[in-house]
Amino acid sequence: MKRLALFCALVLILALAAPDSASYVRDDVNGSPIFWDRGGRVTYELNPAGSDDVPFPEVERAVAGAFQVWEDVPTSTVSFARGPDTTLRTAANDGRFPVFWVEDGAAVDGQDISGVAALTFVYRITGGRDVGQIVDANIVFNGRDYRWATGGDPGSLDIGSVAAHEIGHAIGLAHCPVLSATMFWAAVPGDLRRRTLATDDRIGASVIYPTSDFLAATGVVGGRVRDTNSAPVFGAHVVAVDQRGNVTAGALSQPDGGYQIRGLPPGRYAVYAEALGPDGGLVGRRSLGPFYGSAETEFGTTPDAAAEVMAGRETGLDFQVTRGAPGIRITRVRGPGGLWSSVGVAVSPGDSNVTVGVRGIGLPTSGDPLSVSGSGVTVLGTQIAGLSDGTTQILLTFNVSPDAPAGARNLIVADGARRAVATGALEILGGADRPAKTVSAASFSASALAPESIAATFGLGLAATTESATVTPLPTSLGGTSVSVRDGAGVARPAPLFFVSPTQINFLVPAGTAGGTAAVTVFGPDGGARTEWLSIDQVSPGLFTANADGRGVAAALAWRLSAGGGQSFEPIAAFDPGAGRYLPLPVDLGPEADQVFLVLFGTGLRARSSLAAVSARIGGAEAQVTYAGPQGDFLGLDQVNVRLPRGLAGRGEVDVTLIVDGREANPVKVHVR
Repeated sequence: MKRLALFCALVLILALAAPDSASYVRDDVNGSPIFWDRGGRVTYELNPAGSDDVPFPEVERAVAGAFQVWEDVPTSTVSFARGPDTTLRTAANDGRFPVFWVEDGAAVDGQDISGVAALTFVYRITGGRDVGQIVDANIVFNGRDYRWATGGDPGSLDIGSVAAHEIGHAIGLAHCPVLSATMFWAAVPGDLRRRTLATDDRIGASVIYPTSDFLAATGVVGGRVRDTNSAPVFGAHVVAVDQRGNVTAGALSQPDGGYQIRGLPPGRYAVYAEALGPDGGLVGRRSLGPFYGSAETEFGTTPDAAAEVMAGRETGLDFQVTRGAPGIRITRVRGPGGLWSSVGVAVSPGDSNVTVGVRGIGLPTSGDPLSVSGSGVTVLGTQIAGLSDGTTQILLTFNVSPDAPAGARNLIVADGARRAVATGALEILGGADRPAKTVSAASFSASALAPESIAATFGLGLAATTESATVTPLPTSLGGTSVSVRDGAGVARPAPLFFVSPTQINFLVPAGTAGGTAAVTVFGPDGGARTEWLSIDQVSPGLFTANADGRGVAAALAWRLSAGGGQSFEPIAAFDPGAGRYLPLPVDLGPEADQVFLVLFGTGLRARSSLAAVSARIGGAEAQVTYAGPQGDFLGLDQVNVRLPRGLAGRGEVDVTLIVDGREANPVKVHVR
């Protein structure tokens, strides 16, 4: 008879910092790896009660996106299907895979969930020919002790990120010692990066569920880790770093000292062996599961060894370590925002004057001991300080090149022959990982948006194609990309879309969006999501400019009313091919009897309290506003008509300042002859 055992993999998160939460590590039964034997196909069921903190449609999308991110690994056959909704709120080995929240109570199936953000129950065969085969799984989210969100709320855990981590457990991966990996043991509120798998995560899924050509197209680095007496070392973390300085994957040595890093793309690697930390350290051995709870931690990090990996072959590489307490050890990492935690940090290509750091025991107190692996980082300075608890902190300030290769870099502390590595602690974000930026499409200001105003989101990998809306009402999805705006009242609305491309989305802030802080989430065609938090004001005026940059000559017309009753519209800018931009055309005020109005186009001002609350100054002179409201022909477009004072004649280029309900729009320019 097959014997079944229960394993609970969990990730722990605190509200302000990560507490002590495979290099991919495969989960195991007494050392035997675990796996589903269903051709990689796994069906899950979602409880529609969802989370008390998030509308269910957002929960659905976040959970579906988390399953999809694993299914999208091109070298893995693991795939998922959503079954019927379930009312299950208990974990059991019953052939069903429920995903649900617990909003009250302290235990699920006898497992205390207090202080635990999420649990994955994995039922697998523990003996016989089929040892390690997974037969069932359940994922439980703790809604009693933690708040949940679908993007970036600094006080809430991200559903997509935690779900992706727990799904990794459900397919057979344990916690991982690479700080930037989705399967790393800890997470922090507001962090969205673990929605995207690290290279280490993707290789882990591919090794368990390989496509037909994966193992033949990749290579292996393997060998043994021994001490100076040739005794095996258990639990050493052996890491392969590619030529760009990025952590690719790693493995933990087994009780006989043997290790294998499988699934490495062909190429040259720098490989080193390091100790896991003691319990409560940066990567505590017990955080990787009970099998590695007795891993040996008392030895120093080795120098890098070169390894040439070839497809379909294993490269042998042994390591010798010297037993004894490491002279230096990193215990915490500091991100650009100043938060110290156990979790990796991120920067983007082109960032300047970024400061990150490490804290630890025995770290050097002088010189420039901290560095970043790989190219594309220019160090500006180092600061070292001793702390009252006996540890030392080292801060590193640097610039990131715009073309810096994306990936997980190491933070390395060197002190002569001794060194300590925070493996994968600094992630340089790639295109799809970089945060998006949403602004007024007119002013390019991110200070606030208004309901029914036109907004623009800029980033990389926002959409798979370039498409424009061709019908009204505007669609809420183009090319598989959509935008949701969840306002301060908790109401999420789909945003009508004007245009999508890989680098830009133009959308209309939905009517009825309440004031306060709102979450703007871009959902890509791959199921991924990027969220930022913005302010919503009922009035947030912005003026369009001829060069579509929020500055310089206005996107406007001169409207002339002649004494005889005739009227005409005249451009105030023309494109200059030599300059490659629009330049102002002088506006002639004409005879004294003529009236000339500047017709400005903007967005975010139609909800002004009254016409009297709208004022304008042109060249420092008060100018009469005769209309301020919707333009009428184009969604989201507003119009302001301002009479040009006769005293402006001959002034040349002057500034135009518009104030609506006490809020000043971006200044623009007009040239008056």
